[in-house]
Amino acid sequence: MAKIEPGRDPQMVARTQTLNLVFALSSIALFLALSWMIWADYDRDWKKYQLQFNKLEVTVTQKQIEEALGKMDAGKRAALEAAIVRPGLLTFEPGPGAVARLAAALDRVLELPTAERDELRQAVSAFVGREWTWDRTATGLLSAAGLDSPDRRAHADPT
Repeated sequence: MAKIEPGRDPQMVARTQTLNLVFALSSIALFLALSWMIWADYDRDWKKYQLQFNKLEVTVTQKQIEEALGKMDAGKRAALEAAIVRPGLLTFEPGPGAVARLAAALDRVLELPTAERDELRQAVSAFVGREWTWDRTATGLLSAAGLDSPDRRAHADPT
């Protein structure tokens, strides 16, 4: 037992020890409640479904990219590589795993020195400006919509 100072309440030491015990127990209880709330918030039932959906979404997106890359005309790719005077730089095989092969092709481009990348950027911009004009894009869209002739466009529903 602690030494009682003169002029102090003799019950004060006992009350302080009791208050310390109450404070310690309430702190532990608060810590446990807070830990439980954090765990309950983290361990939601829907998170399993969200994780499955995210994996499915990545898979579907990869398949869509592979399909889109497979649709790119090999002739256009070869013409672009010829225009930039770097055959094989942009080449990759479409199909399963095309995303990884496309990433490898991009890594090859990014590994080029800055001056070469600038020249490459200018050559690709010139090629795209020449080959993929707005007129060609508009004609392709109209053709895909079945409005490739002026007669069909005149009779098309404006909505």
